[in-house]
Amino acid sequence: MGFAQSGNSLNHGPLRNVTDRSVPGEVARMADPLPGTTRAKDTVIAEAVGTGHTYAQAAAIARVSERTVKRRMADASFRAQVHQIQDDLARQTASQLQALALEALGTLQSLLAAPSPPSIRLGAAKVVMEHTLRWQESVVLRERISALEEARNPTAPSTSSVC
Repeated sequence: MGFAQSGNSLNHGPLRNVTDRSVPGEVARMADPLPGTTRAKDTVIAEAVGTGHTYAQAAAIARVSERTVKRRMADASFRAQVHQIQDDLARQTASQLQALALEALGTLQSLLAAPSPPSIRLGAAKVVMEHTLRWQESVVLRERISALEEARNPTAPSTSSVC
């Protein structure tokens, strides 16, 4: 499943027009990918929770009760689906941060040669570099945990694909 961010909307698979969770009151704008089916509702719930929405927000988006969201999250295979979405999101974010890191390195290189120290640009470059390293660590740890889980229980379906 792909992830893209445009404006305040998150687009991840069949979950469309789900507004950014930082914008209060705007979480219930999406239409079901296959209206009325349990499978469609489960997909919507998984993607809403997987992209960072609260259970209450996910319930509003999927047009189900919060209790339904909690019940679905109690199911191990459903949680695995949510974890896969979170893993995909983490990988996409890490890739985007890595692209920014190249720009940040360029900024740092230009700062080394600059006659005056532009502190704002330096601060921004440091932030991008720090976050890139954190996301890389997160992705590596998720992959290692998935590999350990698969080695421990080889017959269970994988909760994460390794890139």
